[in-house]
Amino acid sequence: MPGRRELTVSLLSGSTIVVVPSQIAIDPLTFRDFIGERQLSVIFLTTSLFNATAVTCPTAFQGVREVLTTGEVASPLAIRTVLESGGRPERLWNTYGPTETTTFSTIQLVTLEEAQREKIGIGQPSVIFHLGAKVNFCDPYEAHFDANILGMKNVLQIATSGRLKSFHVTSSIDAWGPNGLILGTRKCLEDDTLEPNSKGLPYDIGYAASKWTSEQMVRRARDRGLPTAIYRPVFITGDSNTGAGNPDDFFALLMVGSIQIRAFPCLHKQRMEYVTVDYVCNAMRHIASDNANLGQSYSLVAPDPADSINLEDTVDVINGAGYPVEKIPYWDWVKRLQEPKYQDNPLMPLMPLLQEKVWGDLTRFETSRDTPHYDSGNAVASLANSPEIGYSPFSPDQLNRFLVFWRTKGLHSV
Repeated sequence: MPGRRELTVSLLSGSTIVVVPSQIAIDPLTFRDFIGERQLSVIFLTTSLFNATAVTCPTAFQGVREVLTTGEVASPLAIRTVLESGGRPERLWNTYGPTETTTFSTIQLVTLEEAQREKIGIGQPSVIFHLGAKVNFCDPYEAHFDANILGMKNVLQIATSGRLKSFHVTSSIDAWGPNGLILGTRKCLEDDTLEPNSKGLPYDIGYAASKWTSEQMVRRARDRGLPTAIYRPVFITGDSNTGAGNPDDFFALLMVGSIQIRAFPCLHKQRMEYVTVDYVCNAMRHIASDNANLGQSYSLVAPDPADSINLEDTVDVINGAGYPVEKIPYWDWVKRLQEPKYQDNPLMPLMPLLQEKVWGDLTRFETSRDTPHYDSGNAVASLANSPEIGYSPFSPDQLNRFLVFWRTKGLHSV
């Protein structure tokens, strides 16, 4: 069914909207008569209904100015049947939708020549959001290559083919690597070059290296003229209001696993930069709504560094939420996790991350120490006129909402 925008525009332009009763729509001959009697000029229907009508009564759309199908993959056979009949519509469109933002986001006019192909096109988008990636803190770079590198290559090919399209992509703060420890970096500006940070990637996780590589690909495309915005969130937690969040990400496993053993590792000068998922989504949506924001990168972190919780302060948040945990030396924490009574602890699958020494006596988890300040000047400036999009610092109340959500869904217990 059309969304509010489609309905409003149609009504304001003087059109009449006719809803076809289901008992009529499922009978192709009755449907044909209804179209003629009501003199429908534009018909928007599901692909399944179009296909069923095409088989029994391919001339049903005779005299209709525009016919738009949506919801499923178009059938070349059904479309050819209608276009080759003596009662074809003036124009037949295949659309892509419904989507999260509108009833359909792309549209393509289907000709008889197009209908001879194995697949019917859906038109060219004007904007692309690439938000997906493989995230595994134990797998090497090679295991992330297909999803994060080849995947980015394929999406960039779509973005740069045909007419010019704006490209919005989520990278990660991990693209900087452990530059605080390895390079002595104290501050990262949003559009600083990434190249020097490659020196620290061998001491970080494979995911971080894949994000460095994929973001470099995007930056080069941007330098060559692709209108691009890069969003670089940190550790995304749950929704600040409902607590809904990913139960299997590192943040969730670290919180639940540490609460279960009543201990948290002592990690000096190391921050995780927590940010709620609703802040990330709202900030990205607002920034992307203005093409003037293209051509820049945006670090979605705490706008005020004073609101950024480091790992030492995380203990206070957990205790404040009502879960007593003690801060103990890092390797004592790892050993406690390995005690037989904690064999089902959710952190156990992450032992390669927690145990493998890569920089002297420091593990991959520990190389994030001396965390630099991630500047967010571009993001702050773009959100200046939207005070309703506010950053929510990690707090005991927030943690409790996450824990309640996981417990209610039967995902984690503490």
